[in-house]
Amino acid sequence: MAVSSLRIFSDSLALHIELNVWLPDNVSGEKAIPVLYLLHGLTDDHNGYLLHSPLMKYVNEMPVAVVMPQVHRSYYTDMKQGGKYWTFVSQELPQKLKQWYRISDKPEDTFVAGLSMGGYAALKWALRYPHKIKAAWALSPAVDITDMRKRMPEREEEFQWIFGSISEFESSENNLFHLLRQTDDNVTLPAMKQYCGRQDYLYEDNKRFQELAEAKWGNYEFYESDGEHDWDFWYPNFEHVFSEIKQYLHH
Repeated sequence: MAVSSLRIFSDSLALHIELNVWLPDNVSGEKAIPVLYLLHGLTDDHNGYLLHSPLMKYVNEMPVAVVMPQVHRSYYTDMKQGGKYWTFVSQELPQKLKQWYRISDKPEDTFVAGLSMGGYAALKWALRYPHKIKAAWALSPAVDITDMRKRMPEREEEFQWIFGSISEFESSENNLFHLLRQTDDNVTLPAMKQYCGRQDYLYEDNKRFQELAEAKWGNYEFYESDGEHDWDFWYPNFEHVFSEIKQYLHH
């Protein structure tokens, strides 16, 4: 196992950005390496997952590269007033990684997982680029930005910078509910698993998204159990995520 801590210049962002790339030992030859994009939450950064070593021991058992980019508080979005973080993560970064590390960009080798803000991005990736990934996992995702804005008026200025006005957001490709409703029934979406704790402050939002997803998303599963918006809930569920990725890779 090797961890590369990188500081690269992003053309999309027009600035230097940091990320971590976890490379497996058990990949040899010229074969492209499967990849998991592991997306951090709002108050964390690209180092967040590495600081939780019990979690990373499971990663060390998989023949997969794990990419952990830094996106600050951008919601992995091409911001209304700010950087093009969505373009960076979903388009520019995979191209660079293919050149530098033999990391695959084939959909059958590409997985996305995230928690909270990162879970929102995992869902968005699956809905906006369903042909580019095999499966995605969203843990405690921030699925309903409109509802969050109503409940958190103290953050409205920040939301304006990221998403624009509520009316602009509602019909945009950053609105997960809008994306899912607009998805053609003939489009095959990647496998998606969504997790949320019953005591999570985002639980009701997640249940609303579940109702729509179960009607529209063929390969979708929702898991709930007692738990809050914290690592006590995320740890055991990430174990399930990594176990499932191993199964995908062995098929």
